[in-house]
Amino acid sequence: MSKETGEMFAARLNTMFSSSMTNIAIITAVEVGLFEILSTFDEHKTYEEIADASKLKPRYVKELLGALTMGGIVDIDPTTESYLLPEHRRDYFNTKDFKSICVQSMQLLPKLYMVREEVKTCFPKDGPTGVAQDFYLDFARQKSEINCMKFNFKLLSYIENIEGASKLLENGAEVIDLACGAGDSTLLLAEHFPKSHFIGVDFVSEQLETGRRRAKERNICNVTFQVQNIEELPKEWDEKFDFVFCHNVVHDLAHPKKGLSEFHRVQKTSGMGVIMDLNLHTKHSENVHINYAVQKYMFSMLYCVPGSMYFEGGEGLGAAWGMEKAMELIQGAGFSVKTQTDSDKIIYICTKDSGSKE
Repeated sequence: MSKETGEMFAARLNTMFSSSMTNIAIITAVEVGLFEILSTFDEHKTYEEIADASKLKPRYVKELLGALTMGGIVDIDPTTESYLLPEHRRDYFNTKDFKSICVQSMQLLPKLYMVREEVKTCFPKDGPTGVAQDFYLDFARQKSEINCMKFNFKLLSYIENIEGASKLLENGAEVIDLACGAGDSTLLLAEHFPKSHFIGVDFVSEQLETGRRRAKERNICNVTFQVQNIEELPKEWDEKFDFVFCHNVVHDLAHPKKGLSEFHRVQKTSGMGVIMDLNLHTKHSENVHINYAVQKYMFSMLYCVPGSMYFEGGEGLGAAWGMEKAMELIQGAGFSVKTQTDSDKIIYICTKDSGSKE
């Protein structure tokens, strides 16, 4: 049993509230460009000097610096009441640096808060079952920009660590990226493996238009994008692809068994499938001590589950479906599976059993 007292719990709640307010301060400072200015100073500056350099109103800057100082983000010199963003923290607020991924994800919070109003209506038994994908388009666009940075930093190293994957793609392969969104992963892989041909599929046409535009801007010619339902891919695609890829997709599907069955059908017997997902367990009790788990459950509650359950018979598997459930479903689709883990990611490497179902 917990030895926590009521007073201890109250103190913990207050800490949570303070952290939430610090998040708002960080989001605001990013959006008004305050961190960009603070990162140019190598010595403490007064709030007036900072406001002048950032072309912002001093009174607002003073109050925001107060919140950032209390939140442990900005240091203060008590003798001069002047401020400094320490050098070792600066990259985490530079939105062009991979280290800023957490801060960029914080910027999704205002959009998620608006989504929350819609999701709340799904809780009552007589409420809607889920939320239409159209409602998430603005959120999806911003999330795509964050994903793009993640992929640029990590995806190729993931592929290189999978035995045989790089060689397959370097030699020229037919590749499909399932539920590719705006094509961040599709374009990165297509650019890196020019001998292979890539098809990115998604059911949201607006996202695919972004992918096509980016491909044209970057002069990537070995990629095409198609509107497709990955639970019902074209019949002529039997055994079509040497390499099948999807990232944080299966848990969002309305009918994951159907999606995995299609994944299996379109993959060549000699081919390879890669499913990247979150490194979590299926049971809540086994995720308690994973520091990022609460983030994933809330993203799931606000996005994954209502997006899945909007469709008739949607299962609402959720982002924290967990490795145990994932193995059950992937193997159930007829795959032999090996796994690799990297921080918050787990990679399922899928090959067809010799006698697997078609």
